[in-house]
Amino acid sequence: MTTREEAIRAAGTVLAHIRHLIATRTPRESAEAAWVPGGPSLDELERRIRVLRGELPESEEDKQRDQAALRRAGRSASAR
Repeated sequence: MTTREEAIRAAGTVLAHIRHLIATRTPRESAEAAWVPGGPSLDELERRIRVLRGELPESEEDKQRDQAALRRAGRSASAR
C-alpha cells in the first residue's frame, strides 16, 4: 500500500515534469498537447495559456467565460 508521503512525492514528480514541459513548449505546442475533440479550439487554448503566463491581459469577458465553463464542468462531474 502506498503511504501518504509516497503519494505526495509521486505527485510532486509528475507536477515537476509537467512544469518543465510547460516551460519548454511554446503556447501553441502546449495548446496542441491539451486539445481534445469537443473542447475549446486550439486558438482559444493558446490564448488561455498566454493569459496564464502573463503574456496577455485577462479581460472581464474572459473571466466570465472561464467561470461559466467551470460551473458547467462542476454540473457534469456531479451528474455522474
